[in-house]
Amino acid sequence: SVFQARLPLSLLETWVVKSFSGVPNNRLPPQNFEMFSGGVSFKTPQFSKIYRVDPVKDTQEVELCWVMPSLLDLYRSKPHHYLSSLIGHEGKGSLLSYLRQKVWVLELYSGNSECDFEHNSMYAMFTVTFLLTDEGMKHLQQVLEALFGYLKLLQASGPNERYFREIQTIADLSFRYEEESSAWDYTEVLSENMHFYPPEDYITGSDLFYEYSPQAIQNCLERLVPDRVNIMLFNKNEEMGFDQTEPWFNTRYCVSEIPADWLESWKKVEPDPSFTLPQPNIFIPRDLSLVPLEATVEPYPVKIRHDEQSEVWFRRDVKFEQPIAYYYYYFISPLLQLSPQK
Repeated sequence: SVFQARLPLSLLETWVVKSFSGVPNNRLPPQNFEMFSGGVSFKTPQFSKIYRVDPVKDTQEVELCWVMPSLLDLYRSKPHHYLSSLIGHEGKGSLLSYLRQKVWVLELYSGNSECDFEHNSMYAMFTVTFLLTDEGMKHLQQVLEALFGYLKLLQASGPNERYFREIQTIADLSFRYEEESSAWDYTEVLSENMHFYPPEDYITGSDLFYEYSPQAIQNCLERLVPDRVNIMLFNKNEEMGFDQTEPWFNTRYCVSEIPADWLESWKKVEPDPSFTLPQPNIFIPRDLSLVPLEATVEPYPVKIRHDEQSEVWFRRDVKFEQPIAYYYYYFISPLLQLSPQK
């Protein structure tokens, strides 16, 4: 357990002893789940199928899921974070940029939530979820084909140390300059971390990238293949053919094999020519030293730019003195008033 308070450690220790010394220690060893390691729980006829589900919300989504061996011991390199960042990239040459240009996909989410169900000592789950447009539903096979084409690009290119160092730097900056969270949330995070990391990494283990491990990245990449995927398609269209109801929430669904021609096309697909790895991020700060304060600092925002297209106002912080900037954008456009649809 974790205690946090702005009080002397000796007093906190006294309170802990008083409150918890009566809790018995049965000295029982932790349960052994080795028989379920490596995702063996998912090696069933029910996995690697297409599940069409009638959702509660009126949404159109498709979720692809792969199961990997546990990633808990790889917290120092976090290969799943690296892959999640690449697959979910939104810039030029990205998978999402391509699918948005086709007007097939609105959003893309990828990775592992690191909750107990998706991230534990037995297995890890890696998911890619697309929020589909109506056209995307009509071109579902092509949407998934584009995903496997992008994965093939990543597999052929191999791990990219330059990109890893970028997300490593961003994670480090985010940790060092993170805004203070509530004591309730912080103690909860530390209590969870104590189950997964050695004492020296309780505070940083869930946030930082300590080392670059191309082999760990490659091992994860090699598992993101068509033969290992399970697909969940969420759509309220009655033509989906819902013929079963699960007993807990009475959710209607149907299940079928992934069409053989789909699997074959995903295995043979080549990356679209527009696909590229992200370009170097020129906006990652290298120098975090602050500009010296002027003799007189205006207490109110000052206009520093004004042209036909925009106005820019700036106010210098003199209280916290942190290398952090907040941007607020206010757009004014006559296009919004052209019709009710706008």
